[in-house]
Amino acid sequence: MKRRIQLLAAAAILSSSAMAQKLSPSLQILLNSQNNSLSKVRSLAPVNKKDNTIGAFIRVDGPEVIEELKSKGIKIGSVISDSLVTATLPLDKIQTLADTKGIRYIQAATSAKLLLDKARADGNVDLAQSETNGLGSYTGKGIVIGIVDTGMYTDHIDFFSSDRKRYRIKKYWQQDQWPGKLYKSPKNFDYGREMVDSASIRRMYYDLSGQTHGTHVAGIATGADIESGLQGVAPDADIVLVSTDLHGDHVIDGVKYCFEYADSVKKPCVVNLSIGNTLGPRDGTSESDEALNAMTGPGRIIVGAAGNDGSKIVHASKAFTAGDEEMKVVFNCTPGKTAAGEIWGSQGENLTVQAKLVDITTDEVSMESDIEDTSAPKGFTKDLGQYGTIQIASEVNPVNGRPHIQLVAAMGYLPDNSRLVLSIKGKDGGEAHVWAAQESTIEQIHKEGYTDGDAKYTVNEIGGTAKDVISVGSYNTRTLVEYINGTSYDYTSFAGNVGAISSFSSAGPTLDGRMKPDVAAPGAEIYSAAVKNGDGGFDVSQASKKVTYDGKDYYYWSNQGTSMAAPFVTGTVALWLQAKPTLSPEEVKEVINKSSRTDTATGEVPNYRFGAGKIDAFSND
Repeated sequence: MKRRIQLLAAAAILSSSAMAQKLSPSLQILLNSQNNSLSKVRSLAPVNKKDNTIGAFIRVDGPEVIEELKSKGIKIGSVISDSLVTATLPLDKIQTLADTKGIRYIQAATSAKLLLDKARADGNVDLAQSETNGLGSYTGKGIVIGIVDTGMYTDHIDFFSSDRKRYRIKKYWQQDQWPGKLYKSPKNFDYGREMVDSASIRRMYYDLSGQTHGTHVAGIATGADIESGLQGVAPDADIVLVSTDLHGDHVIDGVKYCFEYADSVKKPCVVNLSIGNTLGPRDGTSESDEALNAMTGPGRIIVGAAGNDGSKIVHASKAFTAGDEEMKVVFNCTPGKTAAGEIWGSQGENLTVQAKLVDITTDEVSMESDIEDTSAPKGFTKDLGQYGTIQIASEVNPVNGRPHIQLVAAMGYLPDNSRLVLSIKGKDGGEAHVWAAQESTIEQIHKEGYTDGDAKYTVNEIGGTAKDVISVGSYNTRTLVEYINGTSYDYTSFAGNVGAISSFSSAGPTLDGRMKPDVAAPGAEIYSAAVKNGDGGFDVSQASKKVTYDGKDYYYWSNQGTSMAAPFVTGTVALWLQAKPTLSPEEVKEVINKSSRTDTATGEVPNYRFGAGKIDAFSND
């Protein structure tokens, strides 16, 4: 009997391990958190509390498996290919799905984050629209610009034509609102609500997100009001808006929605993603990167923000050698907040990790966790008592073959000199890269035996790492911001000097060694459209410009980030598509590489901050 019990226990462990290999570490941690009363951490994957579901990417063996999922009542969002879909999954069905024949891998969709007067002139947009040697005015006419973002004010004067007669927003999908009798979900999707006529779109006014990010982004790419003096780059382009809930799978659905509209009207399209995610392999193999690559092609371009982590110490790496096969990093968590991190290793190698509470002055260990080994993933929750909780899960990623460890920690205040230390072990010839995300950093303690954090490899997933997405860094075209109340503020200490790369702009390379970002564009400080006064967290005292028309006030304000640089390039690509509607991502990159400007600030290009240099909409080359 004892022998039988041992065999049954071994079989259960093997079954659990096999299932874990089909579930991403973030999904393992989520399920463990749901079933573990010790856990004090919040999930990295947003759970819909109304029906206890999550968004996910599912890798399958073929289209017949997709049909089987539908027959089982699984809500499929976008069919990216015969082997990759987005879906909405009930939490209580995930383990059963993992055992389903033909299901290869389930990745939880984690939450993304939101990442022109002087800018237009600096990027030579004015020249592109006025000095094209008789070839016509390039203003984005005949091109669709898709904006997948949040913080939309649909009735801003910037989204009419420059003569204020033609409304240019053609479709609007609010992903975070329930459909009803008046507004239904878009065709091929079963969530959110869609407006397809100008009266309905304008009547929505703003999306209740509590901020103005998407309005500002859209204004940079395609704002048209001349009186403001702050026209966007492509003021004659048609606009499709997706007010996203920032779930990773829904961002992909939003991009698909924009392209499907453009296809229906037979126009080229460029979609802007001023959105990023600090979790993922950063080597172009993530589900979101694969999906974005699959949707691009001739006349289908995606532009993304590289990220705003360029001044954050959130990365560390080490190459293991014989006799030096341990990497120790101090993982610094903000007390009372949920912190996240992950570790990626070399293809074909394995890693182990152990969390410890260490007095870094004496190296005395007061508490330590189990050891997680990617060659035999099991995952665990470690209760650190009054100091917090840490969860760890791992895998060998089935797509890129890299060992992958993810951790989530909820930490309290630690005793003086005590730190949360990650001890990572590998083999000679391998390496490990560690990233801190959310409310965490990797400390620089400058002590022998420890690996200090740095700001390298900080380009974000979604906008920064996909091979066929045009990834954009930020440089400064102004630092002094003036407000309509007569005050001003100088952002030099935050962003850097005019002409220089913005200090916050994320740096490459990607984990697989590719050059990212592809180019830099004006990203600080940028004046553009804002949500109307009193809505979306915007206050009139923050405005830098006001335009009054037909008894209504419209405001413009200043913001900074690669979120602002990306739509500048999006608008520029729209001008290029007007000249050649069949431009592919590869051809856009060729134009960027040939035409981008260099100066003393860019230095020799390409490089991991400026990419090919500063974007130039009009080049004599």
